[in-house]
Amino acid sequence: MQTGVLHCDPHPGNMCVTPSGRIVLYDFGMMDTLPQTTVQGMRKIAFGLLNGSPTPDAKEIATRGDSVMEGLEMSGFLQPGANATAVRMVGEFLVRFFSDQAAGRATQDVTEQIDYELRSLLGSGAIAFPSAFTFVARAFTSVDGIAKSLQPEIELRQALDPFVSQLITDEYTSQANAKRDALLAQAKGFFGQGGEGGGEGLPRDAALVAAGVLAGVAIAQILGL
Repeated sequence: MQTGVLHCDPHPGNMCVTPSGRIVLYDFGMMDTLPQTTVQGMRKIAFGLLNGSPTPDAKEIATRGDSVMEGLEMSGFLQPGANATAVRMVGEFLVRFFSDQAAGRATQDVTEQIDYELRSLLGSGAIAFPSAFTFVARAFTSVDGIAKSLQPEIELRQALDPFVSQLITDEYTSQANAKRDALLAQAKGFFGQGGEGGGEGLPRDAALVAAGVLAGVAIAQILGL
């Protein structure tokens, strides 16, 4: 989820725990490196499923659902051009399911809610399972099983909370930087710096507004906002 480097065989014989609680991996005979697009897609899926309020409203569900389905497409699970309505409904269902599960509420039955949409996506060949994720699933299952054998009451999701929090922070920072860069490019355009013919003969009031925007963005960059 950070480097894309995956240890494909984390069984008990290939792992140990130091006295300080750090995990050590051995035997790098089965390794894989996931493409950066796949890693970014996995992060978007996690952001959509695990970020947000425990009782999301319809707007939040739709936004997070879009993030999940975009991540699935980037990761290779979902083919481009899939039925948009079915994709949206599946994404929103996944968000509601994970939100309910995290809050301890009863979860909805997938066959009752999105059976038709899933069947249509499967029937059209829009859903696939990338071969690399066989090893990803194996790694998560192995680590979860080892952890439970050492500490039966452990919950992998809770153990991952610090990492998930950092992932969510990184995604918000990335979104903020993208918006800032777009605003900066637009402001430069007012002065003819960002494209063809921009800024020439700009009215005085518009020029002042543009100057203010540009100054504000510059200050935000200096302060690291």
